[in-house]
Amino acid sequence: MQKRFALLFFLAVTLAQAQVLYDMPYDGTYPSVSSDQVGNTSIPRFSNFPLDNIHILRLQEASLALGNNVSLIRQDLKNYEAENMRMRQEQGRELSQMRTDFETFERSVLAQLGAMQNSISQVGQQQAAPQLQVPAATFPPYLIVLLGANIFLLVVVIILIFWLREQYYVHRETHKEEHIHPAPKELIEYVKHQISHEKKLHDIRMELAGKGWTPGIIEHAIHAAREK
Repeated sequence: MQKRFALLFFLAVTLAQAQVLYDMPYDGTYPSVSSDQVGNTSIPRFSNFPLDNIHILRLQEASLALGNNVSLIRQDLKNYEAENMRMRQEQGRELSQMRTDFETFERSVLAQLGAMQNSISQVGQQQAAPQLQVPAATFPPYLIVLLGANIFLLVVVIILIFWLREQYYVHRETHKEEHIHPAPKELIEYVKHQISHEKKLHDIRMELAGKGWTPGIIEHAIHAAREK
């Protein structure tokens, strides 16, 4: 890409120079004639040339300038290729050196690993694993006695639990009526008497509450009076 850009640049410069030379007016001056040609009538003399000859001269000058530019471009290309080749050679040498260093490092690491494995194998062979001897399981006599005593106590505790549970059920059935109607009998009879005289329950509750009875006892007394 850089080569093409440089070539196009030089071509543009050359064409610009040719255009400038083409646009310049010709002043009609020519180089001087040598002394031996002066007075020689056999040599034709022209005081003016056709315009085509001027164009040819200008094209020749443009061609020479273009040739010089092309030569410069070729020289630059040669220098660039030489520099590129030199850089590639240097990079190749660096890569070769790096590859050699890596291979050397790899060989040294592998050698160290091999030496470590050999050392571990030798240590393992020298230090054999000791054999563990498990003694036979023997139970001392006192342990058997303690186990029997614990079993006996466990049976006694289970029997006591069932006996206490039975006693609890019997006691609960015996005092069930008292738990349901904890109100005294006199209060129950009084409430029953008031209900028989068609007194409102609200008035009975207010009257008993005014006498200091608790709401729970009042409700139990009303419930017991209705059942009887």
